[in-house]
Amino acid sequence: MRHRMRTRALVACVAALAAGIAAAADKHMGVATCAGSACHGATKISGGNVRQNEYLRWQREERHARAFATLRSERSQRIATSLGIGPPTEAYACLVCHTDLVPDPQHGERYHVSDGVGCEACHGGAERWLSSHVRGYRSHKDRLAAGLFPTWEPQARAELCLSCHQGDARRPMTHAIMGAGHPPLLFELDTFVALQPAHFEADADYVARKGKPDDARLWVVGQVMAARGLLANIRSPALGEGLFPELAFFDCNACHHAMQPPRWEPRPVGPGPGRVRLADSPLHLTGLWLDAVQPALAARWREEVRLLHQASTQTAAALRERAAALATLLDAEVLPLAGRLEHTPPQLRALALALAEQGPRLVDFSIAEQTAMATAVFATALGQSTPAKNGKPLQAAIDEVYKAVEHRDRYEPARMRAALKTVRDELIKTYK
Repeated sequence: MRHRMRTRALVACVAALAAGIAAAADKHMGVATCAGSACHGATKISGGNVRQNEYLRWQREERHARAFATLRSERSQRIATSLGIGPPTEAYACLVCHTDLVPDPQHGERYHVSDGVGCEACHGGAERWLSSHVRGYRSHKDRLAAGLFPTWEPQARAELCLSCHQGDARRPMTHAIMGAGHPPLLFELDTFVALQPAHFEADADYVARKGKPDDARLWVVGQVMAARGLLANIRSPALGEGLFPELAFFDCNACHHAMQPPRWEPRPVGPGPGRVRLADSPLHLTGLWLDAVQPALAARWREEVRLLHQASTQTAAALRERAAALATLLDAEVLPLAGRLEHTPPQLRALALALAEQGPRLVDFSIAEQTAMATAVFATALGQSTPAKNGKPLQAAIDEVYKAVEHRDRYEPARMRAALKTVRDELIKTYK
């Protein structure tokens, strides 16, 4: 049966298990231990429950497999030189996200840091689970006990991905790193999972063992966990106490934008023109979702977000205090709801329409990027839940939304709003 997070206690339990597994001292045996032709290195897809070509697909198609090799590029060398951290292939700040980096005592015989982001970076050190993995498991509890990271749980998967794609205490993504030339981080859980070459089949066996994939839930959990990560970063010492805070936690587009009009437009919350605002896209999008599924909670969420923005213009202590209050609400009510809610077609439609009607918020390129991905997610989810006679015009409209955010430096909010208006009109026609 499908394993779901249905209570606050279970959400906390899963988070604790995930953190415990990630910190466990299991040895990482190396991707070569998974690459046997009878395991995950077969050249053809198996007819059994597992494809068995996972290693080869990772090696040939996955960007994660080339993550270490990226550190040998001229751009990586330039970034490391600017930061003064030595060769990027040896620098902790680079290796911690571009490889499956674990301490020397956890290196198995076939472990190589040059393998990049391999199997064990996501599934956990294989020292304990390698032999039991071959035999198979009776339950998720057995998988956890063997040391496997619970990637089948949306919350745990989001936390794992965001540790690099957003940054956390162990893998800080700083303004200095981006200032040296590292591209800004972009992540949306459902879209990135869809774009990653799949090394599993969501067939009947998969559904029986791990549950049916749910695009809407994956998007929601991804946004809520990104909000959680932002609030954790704000509360951490990394925020700083000096004249300038850690700017990686603030909106890049507040400073990095074209100089021609329009430069700024009024927004429902946040500081006025000329002030740096928090990188609040997951906070904002979580609020849009709550509007569609639980308006009373949405009102409380938006008030806390307003107070957080207000505190960002005061002191570091005030900002940390408001971040803690918002995190408390998130953990107590928002995250449990995200983990258990089965979205109805009306809720999916309401959220899809809300995404298309954001108005002033679309002046922010980060919001616009996330909106493009979310629009595709919820159009897909609607199509799966509600029959539609002709979805081609809607898909064409979504394609135009993506074109509007192709180039950060040439982004035009008016073009994005026009494309989303077409999406809105097609949604209304397609899903009445």
